[in-house]
Amino acid sequence: MADSEAELRRSLADMVEQIKEEQRYPNLGTAFQHWVAVNVLNLDDEEVASALKGSMSKDGGIDYFYRNDEGRTVSILQTKFSETMDRRTAREELASFFSTVRRLEGSAAGSGSFRERQYEYRRARKDGFDTKLIFVVAGALTDGNRDEIEVGRRNLPDDVGFECLEARDLVGLIGNPRSPTCALNLVADENFVSAGGDGHRKMVATVRAEELKRIYKNIGEFTLFSLNPRLNLGVSNRIHKKIRGTLERHPERLWHYNNGISAVCSRFLHDAGSRTLRVDNLKIVNGCQTVTTIASYARSIDPRATVMMRLSEVEDEIFQKEISRNTNDQNDVRPSDMASDSDELKLLEQKFGDYPSFFWERKKGQHNGLPVPTRRKYSPKGLYVISAVQGAKLKLAYKLAAPHKSVQLSEEKIFEDQRAPDSAASPFSDIYKSADPLDFILPKIFHYCLGEIKKTAETRFGDRAGARGYRGKTPLHKDVEALLGLKIGAYQAIALIGKVIGSMQSGDRDALAAKIVRAAGARDSASMGGLQDALAEFVVGAVYCVRSALDLPDKDQPLSEYSGVLKQKLAQDGAFDALHAARATGVAVSQHAVDPLERALMVLFELRAA
Repeated sequence: MADSEAELRRSLADMVEQIKEEQRYPNLGTAFQHWVAVNVLNLDDEEVASALKGSMSKDGGIDYFYRNDEGRTVSILQTKFSETMDRRTAREELASFFSTVRRLEGSAAGSGSFRERQYEYRRARKDGFDTKLIFVVAGALTDGNRDEIEVGRRNLPDDVGFECLEARDLVGLIGNPRSPTCALNLVADENFVSAGGDGHRKMVATVRAEELKRIYKNIGEFTLFSLNPRLNLGVSNRIHKKIRGTLERHPERLWHYNNGISAVCSRFLHDAGSRTLRVDNLKIVNGCQTVTTIASYARSIDPRATVMMRLSEVEDEIFQKEISRNTNDQNDVRPSDMASDSDELKLLEQKFGDYPSFFWERKKGQHNGLPVPTRRKYSPKGLYVISAVQGAKLKLAYKLAAPHKSVQLSEEKIFEDQRAPDSAASPFSDIYKSADPLDFILPKIFHYCLGEIKKTAETRFGDRAGARGYRGKTPLHKDVEALLGLKIGAYQAIALIGKVIGSMQSGDRDALAAKIVRAAGARDSASMGGLQDALAEFVVGAVYCVRSALDLPDKDQPLSEYSGVLKQKLAQDGAFDALHAARATGVAVSQHAVDPLERALMVLFELRAA
């Protein structure tokens, strides 16, 4: 098992433990039922908690019973939990669950709660609802279990579906919640269903734009597009404007002008008579901009506006991801988009929950899709939102002491090996495997503050050179401007910060990191001002390191006079080692009693968050 999957399993066990404490459930098994109901059936936390603490707590062999009026489906859950995520399934457990439908349709018996389920079930079946049995085990199925499942499936009626999820499937649900069963009304005589010679049923159909708007509202963007490599790119996006223009001026031509949408699901049922398509776990893997543009259209949508939909019935999540990846390969989708559903980035998203002031944007557009009040919580975006690409460049400088790679390593090189992160010399693995959010959050704070210092370099440093004792022929603020004016200069400064903080005792380092995060999260001008002043001291020290380490023609000239040479020298492999060696040997600070970088740390230790 890959390290990232094992860590995600531990993360899932921790989530179940947290649910138990928050909801005050009597045991972890009930907490697991809660997690499954929320993530498999896409239900609301409060709705699930109310059910499990009510009559559902005495289930008569049914862990969760849910009637979905939108999808006209009854879902019946049975769960088996183990804290170590290695639960084994006995043959008798599967046989008993397969008999659930027979018991619900049989004579009234058992506890009062089970009789309630019988009444609800029979009423739903009378109304034409389908049944879906879902067996969930926090472990792995054996080959014998799979044989038993195939036999059990063959004995079920055609309108009763069966699905079994094991631990590896549950890990896949982290960051990829299931869509509830939904119903789509299709345009008459414009669909084609294939039995699938490859073992996967498929369908091509025409869907009205207003139907896509409805399911978007019912399912939600994050769930509906959780397998899509990116989310809504915003109303200013070129594609958005073109689709909106077609909806306004030529709605009847939308089918012809638009590429259509591609989707996957675990199961679909097509009723040709009623032109209704019922879909389990619908995921749109290509066409996010089309659907989100339609969904955001404020006016009533002309019924002539239609879109072609291609639907594949695929239960295997790995195959679903391959469909998503390949249907997006010919579009303007970046390597980071294609890596957005990797276990490493999903795990990092979970870990960012421990730092509520900061948002890890695993998918492009994810921040835009947040509710407005939540989105405002992460303003300014330049400080509190970290994308995968920017995070990689920040960590390369801060943690991996490779600031030259921060500007030289392309996005393609960073993410090209994400399918094999354990390969040798793997940038993706070095950056994201078992990553600590602080390795991205701290340099993000530093990078933002350095940008603010650059903006105010003239006013901040104009009178400080003499007052602080840094005397010389060159006004210091010009050197600071020159260094921070270079992209590579800011990354070199961040790398020096990382090296100094990394050399501290672990307890001091943790205390300092906590103070920095609190100061940034406080949104207090005094706290941020103190942080920027401390980082200004770092830049002062960095300037001396640059002057000592680099062989500049005239050391009395401002660094701005050598911007081209400076950029070239700082971008060389090994330039950072020379800078750090200059500091470490004392050459850069021989005229000072205290190393400016160490003094900056002292200032940081005095930071007070509001």
